[in-house]
Amino acid sequence: MTLSQFAVLEALYSKGDLTVGEVREKILSSVGTIPVIVNNLVGRGYVNDWQIKRTSGFASFI
Repeated sequence: MTLSQFAVLEALYSKGDLTVGEVREKILSSVGTIPVIVNNLVGRGYVNDWQIKRTSGFASFI
């Protein structure tokens, strides 16, 4: 597990449900790296899935 992956999990654990943007701000990551981090966490089974909420224009973890 990378430091960035751990930071995402820690942010979700400590803060609960967050949008992808909120997680990015909390871990001080760039816009382009968040999908890679999340996809790797999904692939390893640490995060169930994530989806884009089209009505509100932002993405969030589920």
